[in-house]
Amino acid sequence: MNINVLKYSIIFLFIVGCKSNDTNTSKNNSCELARKGQFTYGGSVMTITIFRNDSIQTDKVVSNASGNTYYLKSKIDWLNSCEYNLTLISSSAKYKYPPGTVLNVKVDDIQGKKLFYTKTIDGKSKKGEMRKIK
Repeated sequence: MNINVLKYSIIFLFIVGCKSNDTNTSKNNSCELARKGQFTYGGSVMTITIFRNDSIQTDKVVSNASGNTYYLKSKIDWLNSCEYNLTLISSSAKYKYPPGTVLNVKVDDIQGKKLFYTKTIDGKSKKGEMRKIK
């Protein structure tokens, strides 16, 4: 193999590698938006407001039909800057999952104040979207 071809191949791989790292750094920095604050999501059945600091999340769940409200408290374990596990600590009402249940969340994209994510619990995944309100 020609030495010049080898040099150019190494330079090309270095440039591509740096460009790839720039993209990852950009996404990782944007995931900081997900670490703390207040978020909301829901639909016609219920509205959920999330209060999150770096290690604890409280979900306020309001039934749109009855107005009944209950709260979930979970511990947050960040696996990397765009993925975390929520471990249910407690619920103020009977909830279908017991304390200790783990929900995995991967932030797929952030557009402005909207977070697009994939959540997985009991081997079942579902995509969703939430909006940062504070």
